[in-house]
Amino acid sequence: SYSDLVGLIAPGLPLLDGSRSECEWGTDPDAPAPGIFGPNNLPTLERQDWVANMNDSYWLTNPAEPVTGYNGILGPEGTERSLRTRQGILQIQQRLDGTDGLGGPNLFDLSNLKEIVLSGHIYSGDLARDAVLNDLCPMAGIYDTAAACNAIQQWDSAASLNSVGLPVWKEFWDNLLKQPSNYWLTPFDVNDPVNTPRGLNTSLSGVHKALHDAQTRIQDAGLSFSAPLAEQQHSGVNDPTIPIFGAGGAIGAFTIAEDSERELDPDTLGPDGYRIDFGNSYINVVTWDSGGVHAEGFLTYSQSTDPANPHYADFTEAYSQKRWHRFPFHPSEIAADQESQITLEGTPTPAGN
Repeated sequence: SYSDLVGLIAPGLPLLDGSRSECEWGTDPDAPAPGIFGPNNLPTLERQDWVANMNDSYWLTNPAEPVTGYNGILGPEGTERSLRTRQGILQIQQRLDGTDGLGGPNLFDLSNLKEIVLSGHIYSGDLARDAVLNDLCPMAGIYDTAAACNAIQQWDSAASLNSVGLPVWKEFWDNLLKQPSNYWLTPFDVNDPVNTPRGLNTSLSGVHKALHDAQTRIQDAGLSFSAPLAEQQHSGVNDPTIPIFGAGGAIGAFTIAEDSERELDPDTLGPDGYRIDFGNSYINVVTWDSGGVHAEGFLTYSQSTDPANPHYADFTEAYSQKRWHRFPFHPSEIAADQESQITLEGTPTPAGN
């Protein structure tokens, strides 16, 4: 049946049959508008330490207190989470226990928060890079992976502008995601959702082939195995000379930068590399104390679509250089930041016309 087919393509996706009265759209008694859930049936979590949203299920808003018991249409519970979600949670945990090298434990300040947000660290590198280098690369067989292995040997498990080898890893992981069988040694554990699944199963021939195919794709695209990411990944929105750091959430990047055309068709990858047109957009970090509010951020794709406008690519260039913009907040700051003022004259149009 159609519902069975949808279940195979998108497990857990709610499907309503418009020909059945049982599927009539409902309304909660406390809903502010017809046809939606009311607040009493929506997930919430309030804690004194931290909560986080990774554009993923509410279930792991904080793994110390999983949020459960809500309707399946709101999101999955007790299931494997994305590498990006796991990376985001780990970044918080490592900052709070002081193991990230950014200062003492239990200290988030504006400086280390900005560094973490744009770190470009790739979690799949933590999970599988050593296994690739120690198990796959020495493996004799039908697959030549020498160039790919040399690039990954140089890779720093990040998507920074000076990172070498990231394109190979991106293509390798993309190939892994298409594997028909599970490529993890340790499966997902609902009691340890942040750290599972893990352990790349390098004994699978498909995993070795995935690395070989990644090498072939880089070669066919005309990309260098030794060039830094700054030479291989650029803005696909405005100025193509602006290098962009980051990578896709599927490989465990928290700092998102993707080439949507290449995501749809890997064969579009060419010698100009990745043209980033999807990912981080509006970013801000905020803190406040007795002195008031302090906010900094970016509009990564800049503020104008007109190439002649001075704001066509200025924010994108600042983002590339991690040059944060201080946002005016207090009235005096807003007044000082004003660029122009327009006074409109005439009779206002009555509401509703």
